[in-house]
Amino acid sequence: MRATYLTGEAIYLRAMTRADAAHTVAWRQSPFPLAQAPAEKELEQAHEDIWQKRQFLYAICRLGDDAVVGSVNLGLWAPIRAFLSFKIADWLEREDADRYLREALRLTLEWQSGENERPIIIAIVPAWETGLMAEAERLGMERMVRFRQHLIRDGERHDMYLYQYIRPDWLPRLTDA
Repeated sequence: MRATYLTGEAIYLRAMTRADAAHTVAWRQSPFPLAQAPAEKELEQAHEDIWQKRQFLYAICRLGDDAVVGSVNLGLWAPIRAFLSFKIADWLEREDADRYLREALRLTLEWQSGENERPIIIAIVPAWETGLMAEAERLGMERMVRFRQHLIRDGERHDMYLYQYIRPDWLPRLTDA
C-alpha cells in the first residue's frame, strides 16, 4: 500500500523492509555493496524500538516496476527540525537519478513541513547533486553551510552543502526570538 502523500509522478517513498537487503547498492549510504545477512541485520536494527528512534530510512521506489532506486534518511533529532539526506543508485541514468532525487526532496519536504508540522527542514546535499541543489532552491530552501572538500567520490574530494527550509508561518517567531 502506497501513501498518496508520499507518491509522486515517477517515484514513491515507503518504509524499508527486510526484502530490501537484496538491493543495498541502491539505498545504502556507502559506495560498497553489503551481503544479504548483514544487510538484513542492519534493516532489523533500523526497525527496532521504533518509538524511541530519531532516524528513519525510507526506500525511493520507481513507479511501474517498484524497483528500489534510492533512499531518504530522515533524522528527527530536535523537536522542530528534520534532517534529510539522500542516496540514489549509481546505475541509474543521470537524468532519471536527478528526477527521482528532486521528487523525493519535494515529497519529503511537503510531508515534514505539512503533515508533520516541522517548521525547519535541513537537507544535506553533496556538490555533485546539482539537480538536487536546484530543486532545493526552487522549493524555497536556502543554502546555509558549505563544508569544503568534505566528501570523497571517485577518488576526489567534493563539497557538501546544507540547505534549510523554514515554514513561512514560523519566520516571524524566529526573527522575534
